[in-house]
Amino acid sequence: PGQLAGHAMARPSFAQRKRFVGDFLRAAAGGLGMFAPILVFLALLIVGGGVLIAWLDQVPTRDGIYLALVTALTIGYGDLTPQQPLARLVAILVGVLGLAFSGLVVAVAVNAAHTALERNGAESGDER
Repeated sequence: PGQLAGHAMARPSFAQRKRFVGDFLRAAAGGLGMFAPILVFLALLIVGGGVLIAWLDQVPTRDGIYLALVTALTIGYGDLTPQQPLARLVAILVGVLGLAFSGLVVAVAVNAAHTALERNGAESGDER
């Protein structure tokens, strides 16, 4: 117990964890700041798609936006579904935009975690 492949697994101290979280948040904020224009553009397209779906299906705008967000985030409750063929096509496009949005956010988070791990590994003298 507590060993992996012959290496002792020391639990990081509170200070090390705090430093890692700080490094992660700084790197994530920088990445999100860099991609903010793209993320805002994708979010506007998703909401706009919801407004278009509402107009095509003649439902309240809030329902169209709700459908678009649930679709874009790949939740898909199924409580609302587009009825018109063009509205369904827009919902598919909204889903693809949501995948791009989510993928970009995940990529920034993975990069931030990698950056934080590199910084903390180098500080502790751990050569990888």
